Amino acid sequence: MFFINSTGDIFNDVLIPSIFFDLYLPSASGEQLKVYFLGYKSASMKNNKDLPMNNKIIANIVGISTDKVLECWKYWEDKGIINIHYSNNEYSIEFIDIKSKFVKDNIDVLKEITENEDSTNETSEPEEEEFRNMYDSIELIVGRLLTPNEKISIFEAIQKYDIDKSLVILAFEKALKNSGKIKSVNYVIGIMKSWFDNSIKNIDDLENYESENYQLRNQYSLIFKSLGFKRLPTIAEEELMNKWINSYNMNMDIILKACSKSANISNPNLKYFDSIITNWYDKGFRTVEDIENDEIKYKENLKSKQQKPSNRKSKNTKSKFHNFEQVISNNYSNEDLEKLISNPKKNK
Repeated sequence: MFFINSTGDIFNDVLIPSIFFDLYLPSASGEQLKVYFLGYKSASMKNNKDLPMNNKIIANIVGISTDKVLECWKYWEDKGIINIHYSNNEYSIEFIDIKSKFVKDNIDVLKEITENEDSTNETSEPEEEEFRNMYDSIELIVGRLLTPNEKISIFEAIQKYDIDKSLVILAFEKALKNSGKIKSVNYVIGIMKSWFDNSIKNIDDLENYESENYQLRNQYSLIFKSLGFKRLPTIAEEELMNKWINSYNMNMDIILKACSKSANISNPNLKYFDSIITNWYDKGFRTVEDIENDEIKYKENLKSKQQKPSNRKSKNTKSKFHNFEQVISNNYSNEDLEKLISNPKKNK
């Protein structure tokens, strides 16, 4: 007879399939993991009657409410790795065999892997080595082993987007830099798709694209700084600035001159400056000198209009008394006029 001397289940090991850490741990919260592990430990103990565990005890251990514990169990049920049973006013948690579930859910994928393995036997050894090295590099970046269906997804993306394997590795590095943690291979495949949409198929294409993109970002920053904006541009604002820079081929001196007209505007927006730059583009202005010459010409025309003489004639202007003849004064002497003024009634 063979047996292991054990002092009790409390010191036994609890075995959790490694696939749990690949498929479920990255997306779960700390509370959800604690609830699962405590319940799984209780279910794994042979003498769990001696170590009672229920939702109330789990709630006390984790430091959350019983309702929150039930929410955690509902999360795991939605993931398909437990079943919740309710009878006699009590909850029972059934833990599903994760390994068997994975095989059942991915039977078609596993068949495809077998077919791919058969087809790779026909490929050259160097190509097989390239794929192995690529997967090894990706696993180092991700910090875990890739699942079979993840490898297939990456393989299909390479074929669909026609990109180099070295570029796939860079896509994973970029995803890790962006988010600090790669939770989904689909996110990385999204990066590959965006590169494909921008005609990026190798490292040289990527370097050229990033160089141009870096220059654009600096130009965005310069424009926003001149306007006093302390934020990143929206997609719509980027499209407007791209129109000025790429479609209109305006240099930054002209764009910044337009932005300088924001001094008297309380809430400047890019649509206002777009109207200015579009007007300059339609007039054929391509340099700051063109704009300044136009402004000088406008000021001179305005000044000349202000200095133009009036059409009204101040001299030799005829009135209704123009033809009046002073016949009365000519018929009277000075003495007669004085008598007439002093006693007008007598002289009538």
